[in-house]
Amino acid sequence: ASGQFHFRYITEFIRFVLYIPWLLYQIILSNIHVAYLVLHPKMPIEPSIITFKTTLKKDMSLVAFANSITLTPGTITMDIQDGKYFVIHCISRKVADDLLSGEMERKIARIFGEE
Repeated sequence: ASGQFHFRYITEFIRFVLYIPWLLYQIILSNIHVAYLVLHPKMPIEPSIITFKTTLKKDMSLVAFANSITLTPGTITMDIQDGKYFVIHCISRKVADDLLSGEMERKIARIFGEE
C-alpha cells in the first residue's frame, strides 16, 4: 500500500511538471489578448462574472485550478462556493469562452487522477 501511495504522488508530480509548459503558453496567449484589449483605441473589454461548475473533487485539484485561473491574465478566481462552483471575473467574452471550454479543468483533472 505504501508503494502505491508514493507512486501516486510521483505520478501527480510528473503530470504537474508537464502541465506547467501548457499553462505558461496559456499565460502568454492571455497576455497578448489583454495587451490587445488595453492598447486598442476603443478598449473593447466586456467584463463579466461567470459561475463555472467544476467536476473536480480533491482539495489539491481545486487549489491548482483556482490558481491556474488567477495566474492567467484577464481572469481572477473570486470565490469557490460549495466546493464546486467557481465565481470568476473575466475581462472579455473570449476569455470567458476559453475558460468555459473546460480544457484547463480537464488538464487539472488528469494531473490529480480525477478524469
